[in-house]
Amino acid sequence: MINQISLTMATFALSVGILNVNPSYAAKIEYDLKFFDDSGNQLGSGGFSYDSNTTFCAPANDPSSCAYLEYIPIETLIENGEATASEGKLISFDAKIQGHEWVYDLGEKADIWWDTEFNIPRQISHNKVSGLYGYLENFWSFGDRYGYEDGIVLYIWSDGSWRQSLNFYPDPPQDGGTWTATKKPVPEPLTFLGAGIALGFGGFFRRELSKKKQKKISPTDLT
Repeated sequence: MINQISLTMATFALSVGILNVNPSYAAKIEYDLKFFDDSGNQLGSGGFSYDSNTTFCAPANDPSSCAYLEYIPIETLIENGEATASEGKLISFDAKIQGHEWVYDLGEKADIWWDTEFNIPRQISHNKVSGLYGYLENFWSFGDRYGYEDGIVLYIWSDGSWRQSLNFYPDPPQDGGTWTATKKPVPEPLTFLGAGIALGFGGFFRRELSKKKQKKISPTDLT
């Protein structure tokens, strides 16, 4: 019995160790997106995600504020009100609206993020030709909005509206309406740990109880 208790405790310690070496388990935050027309009919759906364990420099006003972190520490920018340390940098985005699919693996790209304070989309625009910083914007845009290439552009604005249309402000837009973002529940590691411990000890005590019953009723007792 001592060996069994030791084994159970070792399993418990191993579980704790696994959780401790994997702190990023609950780091990925995911949202579901839904897109509606002006009458409330759903036209599409999608989602996006970010890593809550990763912070980056998000400019407050000037889009180039965080461009020189090797010379100006982010602490100085935050103290001066020029930037914030945000955790909402997008790592993925996908949507399917009226048959058109948008799928992006954004990786380390830091110029598009979910503002976790105000729960709105934000990004920094760039001039595709010069590569220079453009504007700090309260919306997301996917596709070539400036028309360097023909194609469809998706806009998702912070006021809850969206539009999917050909390049930059065509007349008229193809689709549009309102959108919603719903945060997916994130299971806590301790929930899994508690369930694992309960199952482990529950099975252990059931086996012990079964053994005690078997000891009480021996073959000699039945003759």
